Amino acid sequence: MKNEIVLFTDGDINIEVELSPELETVWLTQKQMGE
Repeated sequence: MKNEIVLFTDGDINIEVELSPELETVWLTQKQMGE
């Protein structure tokens, strides 16, 4: 299974999130967490 990149958009905020289904993890940068 491949990692996926998902883009969330809410008004003026765009967040790109890396998903790793086999590890059941989501990776965010510190900047993304602050938004």
